[in-house]
Amino acid sequence: MKSTFYNVIQSLIIIFCIDNQAFADFSLVCPPDVTVSCKEDYLHDLNLFGRAYTDYNGLIQYQHDCKTIIEIDDCGKGTIKRVWGVENLENWKWLSCTQVITISNLDGFNYRDVNWPPSLVIKSCNPQADIKNLAAPYDAPSWSTPKCAKPMLSYKDTRYRVDEGCEKIVREWKILDWCQYDPINYPGRGFFTYTQVIKLISSSDTAILNCKKDTLVINNRNCDSIYVQLDSAIFESGCKIYHKIYNTSKYAVHSGTNASGYYPNGITKFYYIAEYACGTEVKCEVTIQVKNTIQPTPYCLTGVIVTLMPVDQNQDGVPEEGMVQIWASDLDKGSWHKCPNQKLTFSFSKDVLDKSKTFVCKDIGTNEVEIWVTDSLGNQEVCKTIVEVQNNNPAIPNCDGNLHGGKRSIKGEVLFYNTNPPRNVEVSIVSLNLQSQVALDKGSKFQYQFDNLDQQNAYSIKLECHQFDASAIDYNDLFYLKSILSGKQKLSSVYSYFAADVNGDHQITPDDYALLKQVVINRRYNALPKFWQMIPADFVFNHPTNPFLDIMPSDIHIKNLNHDMENQNFIAVRIGDLVSNVHKESNLSDRDRLSNDGSSINVFQPKVLRENATSSKIEWLVSSETQQYIKLQLVSIDGRSHYSQDFLLEKGMQILESNTNLTGIILYQFMNRDNVISGKLFCD
Repeated sequence: MKSTFYNVIQSLIIIFCIDNQAFADFSLVCPPDVTVSCKEDYLHDLNLFGRAYTDYNGLIQYQHDCKTIIEIDDCGKGTIKRVWGVENLENWKWLSCTQVITISNLDGFNYRDVNWPPSLVIKSCNPQADIKNLAAPYDAPSWSTPKCAKPMLSYKDTRYRVDEGCEKIVREWKILDWCQYDPINYPGRGFFTYTQVIKLISSSDTAILNCKKDTLVINNRNCDSIYVQLDSAIFESGCKIYHKIYNTSKYAVHSGTNASGYYPNGITKFYYIAEYACGTEVKCEVTIQVKNTIQPTPYCLTGVIVTLMPVDQNQDGVPEEGMVQIWASDLDKGSWHKCPNQKLTFSFSKDVLDKSKTFVCKDIGTNEVEIWVTDSLGNQEVCKTIVEVQNNNPAIPNCDGNLHGGKRSIKGEVLFYNTNPPRNVEVSIVSLNLQSQVALDKGSKFQYQFDNLDQQNAYSIKLECHQFDASAIDYNDLFYLKSILSGKQKLSSVYSYFAADVNGDHQITPDDYALLKQVVINRRYNALPKFWQMIPADFVFNHPTNPFLDIMPSDIHIKNLNHDMENQNFIAVRIGDLVSNVHKESNLSDRDRLSNDGSSINVFQPKVLRENATSSKIEWLVSSETQQYIKLQLVSIDGRSHYSQDFLLEKGMQILESNTNLTGIILYQFMNRDNVISGKLFCD
C-alpha cells in the first residue's frame, strides 16, 4: 500500500514537472542574416546589424556578448559570424543562435568609379610624337584606390590612316578587376571597357599655296590651241607637313602640281588646290590667257573710181552738195585668214565701226585710204588703196568739174619736253605759193591751225623759238650732266640726249659740260649754238639708245594734202635743261610713250635698287590708259636677252618690278602687239 502511494505521488510530481515545462516561455532570438558591401565600414559597430535577445514570458532582454568569427579574404569578400549563447532559466539548458553577415565585393569596383579619358584631336606639325606625351586626363583612365578590388589596366590601338597627315586611332581601354573576375562561373563579371577616339592631324597655321596667278601667252603659230608651260604650284608652311596638290584644269596634261598643257585661245581659269590636315584645303586661282595674234591676210582692190552724186538737202530741186558713200568691204579683193571660222570685218581705220566713208567735193581727186581687216579675235592687218573721186555733174556747187576739189587744213600743237614753255614760239608753213607765220603762246595753248590749203601742193611746217630763259638752266643741270658723264646717272629718254648735247655736235662729251659750265657760271648764254631742238612728234627713232645715228628732220613735211591733217605736233626740247625746276607747266613729261589701239602707255624713268652683291631690283613707274598686256625684256649691251616677263597693266599708274644680275649699261624694251619702247639704264 505504501509502495503504491509512493508511486502515485511520484507520478503526480512527474506530471506536474512536465506540465510546468510545457507552459514555460523562454527563447533566444538572433538578428537575421545580412549581406553588406565591402565598401562599408562594417567592423566599426557590428551592432548596427542587430543584436540577439531573450524572450522570457514576454520579457525582452538583449544580449551583449557574442562570439565573432571573421573570415574575409584579400579581396574583402567573406563572412562575419556572430554567435550568442544563454542558459534557459527553466531547465538549465544552453541555447545558442548565429547571425551570418556576408561581405560582398560585387560592387567593390564598377563603371561609376572610373574617370575615362575623353576623345581628342591633336593638330600639330608632328602629332605622332605628341601622342606619346599625352597629359591627364587624356593619357589613361583614373580611379580612387578601391578597398576591395584589384583593377588592372590595358589598352589596344586600332589605327585607320587616310594618309600620312591624317589618322584616327580607336583606343580600346580594358580594366580587369581580379576580385570579381570569374570567367568560368560568371563570364563578363569584373570586366570593364571604354573606347577613346584620337585624331592625329598634321597641320600648320601658316600654310599657303603659291602659284603664278596670271599668264599671258601669245599664240602666233596655231589656230586652236598652244602648249603652255607653267611653273609648278608650291605649298609652304611653318613646318614640314604632309600635303598633296592637284589642279582643276581640264587642259592640263597632269592633274598634280603642274598644270602645263594645251590651252585654247581665250581665257581659262582653274585652281591649284592643296589638301592637308584631313581635308583642309587652300586654293590658288590661275588665269591663263592665250592670245591668238595670227593676223588676217588683206587683199585690196588696186583702186576704184567713184562719182559724186548731187544732194538736195532742202528738197528745193537745187543740189547743195556732192556726195558719195563707199564701204570698206567694197574695196576687199578676197582677204582671207589662216584659221578657219574666223569672221572678217572691214573698216577704214582700227576702229571696226568705221565701216563707211563719205566723200564730198573737197575730196575730188586721189584719196589714199587704208582698209583694216579685223578677225573675230581682234587681230588686224591693213592694206592701202586709192579712191579717186570724180565730179561729172557741173550742177554740184563748189565743184568745178576739172577734178579739183575743195580746201584742206593742217592742225597741231607744240609739246614742251620736261620744261616750262617760253613766252611764245613761231610756227610757219611754206609751199610753192604760200608762206605764212603764226605766233603761239599760252593763250592759244601752243596750238596752231592752217586752213584753206590747196590739196595739190606740198607743205613744210617749221617751228622756231629764239628766246632764252635764264632761270631754266642752273647748277642742278650742270651737276646732272656731270653725273651722266661719270656714269652715275643715265639719260631718261631719247629726248634727253638732245638736251644734253649742249654744243650740238651730236655727242655727249666733257665738251658739253665745259660749255654748260660757262653758261651757268659765267652767264654766257649766247655761247649756246641754239636754244631749242624741235622734233616732229611722230618721228620714230630707229636707235633710241643713240638717236644721233638717225637722220632726224627738224620740220614736218607733207607731200600730198589729200585730206585734212591733224596731230601734226612738235616736241620742243630746251638745250641744257636736264633737270626742270617747275614741272607742272610742262605738257610733255620725262617719259616714253607707247600707243596701242587708241590707248597709250607711259614709261617713266626706272629706279635701280641694289639688293645684294650679284642682283639688282628695278622698279618701273608705268601708266596705262586701258587694261592691256605688255612684255618687258632686258638685254645686255652685247645683245643677249637676260630677262623677259609679261605684265597685265591696269588702267592708271602702277609700279612693275624686275630683277637682273647684269651690271653696266642695260637695254630695255617694252612691247605690246604694235609698238616698242626702247631705252637704256645703268646698274652699278
